[in-house]
Amino acid sequence: MRANQRVPLNKFEGMTTRNFTSYTPQVVRDDVFQLGVDATYKNHRLAVLRSSSAVIVGSQNANREWVYSQQQTVSAEGYSGQAFNPHFPHTTSGKGTTKNCADCHVSKDNDNNAWLAQMLGFGTGTVNFFGRYAYVGEGKGGFDAVVWTEPDEPQAALGSHLHKLAYPDNFKKHVEENKGELKEAHHHPAKEILDLTLRGEYLYTANGADGFEVFDVANIDQKGFSERIVTAPVSPLGQRTYVRTKYATSVTLPSTLGIDPLRQRLPENEEQPISISYAWVFITDREE
Repeated sequence: MRANQRVPLNKFEGMTTRNFTSYTPQVVRDDVFQLGVDATYKNHRLAVLRSSSAVIVGSQNANREWVYSQQQTVSAEGYSGQAFNPHFPHTTSGKGTTKNCADCHVSKDNDNNAWLAQMLGFGTGTVNFFGRYAYVGEGKGGFDAVVWTEPDEPQAALGSHLHKLAYPDNFKKHVEENKGELKEAHHHPAKEILDLTLRGEYLYTANGADGFEVFDVANIDQKGFSERIVTAPVSPLGQRTYVRTKYATSVTLPSTLGIDPLRQRLPENEEQPISISYAWVFITDREE
């Protein structure tokens, strides 16, 4: 959402607003489908599902400051805003349809294992969120937040086919002047970064002899904040975002999506319990 841009509302209410929100078709996913269980009023029948609400939110104020940038939504019951719903992408009339039998069933030649793995939701990585910045550890010396996409929608990866179509001038500069190399990055010092992973506003890192540490990257695009990446936005006396293990070597999260298993769920919503494992960060240590 961008403030101070007078435009008509997108939903045809006949009103104008000074807060413009773009509606990008990228969140309406039609590239990966999987099998699931339909709702109670559909008698829990098997159905084809897709991710249909991959919404990421950001807000830019009148001073062009990104107060928050590319943050995931989380439901009241703790589920990721990456909502899945039944979607039937084809008819079953025979030949010439967009989907064939072997897209969802074992083929006669038994040569579609990868397709069936996708239908079970395995191996696609389609609900992982990367963001505009690729965080790269340098080992000794810290880490960098490397810009690898355009800031605006459609958020094309630099050098990609979409980049060529949507931003031809920027694509030409990337290929001809920059020789296909990514030139923009923001550095943050640290003694040693052996592994890292991003979720939401926080970057989780394994720092060798310094143990495990979390960095606040919420203001990576906030020009009104004094530093893009900070250890803590308040005094270290009031916030401890580290665990001093002997020699942390790697760190991982069960999911890069925003999931909160500690929230209460209403029985009438029929949501399944969320595993408590999603509340934890997992660290390996060379000595402990």
